[in-house]
Amino acid sequence: MLEQMAFISYLILTLILTIIVSILVVVYKHLSLYSGDKLPPGTFGFPIIGETFQFLSPGWKGRPQSFVLERMKKFST
Repeated sequence: MLEQMAFISYLILTLILTIIVSILVVVYKHLSLYSGDKLPPGTFGFPIIGETFQFLSPGWKGRPQSFVLERMKKFST
């Protein structure tokens, strides 16, 4: 009996978490539709970190300007 109650509580918790994640995904998709026009060209990179690793990596290799030059070549008109 106790095992069934534990299973049911895990099932309910999983259902609630699935619903919450689904709602967050829908809200994120809805908000991202309206903010896309105002962003400059380029990639987002990893969440929160962005392109920090790609920016720092050339500096560690001794050519820090290569990140900027590469982006200028790719996105300038």
